[in-house]
Amino acid sequence: MKYKGYTGRYEVDPDEGVLHGRIDGIEDIITFVADNLEDLEREFRISVDDYLEWCAEDGVEPNRPYSEPRRVAS
Repeated sequence: MKYKGYTGRYEVDPDEGVLHGRIDGIEDIITFVADNLEDLEREFRISVDDYLEWCAEDGVEPNRPYSEPRRVAS
């Protein structure tokens, strides 16, 4: 899943019967959960929007996803 430059990954929790997701590549921990893939996508987007809103309200720079370093041709 991708949204606003963030990528989410998820795994199935068979004991709980739900999908647990997390945003990859940032230091802050942002999670989301849902019963099905459609709802999980929605919850992922809501979590990203909530995170960005929280950062703006508190005046902090949101973590941006890590990227691979660029290689410079020699």
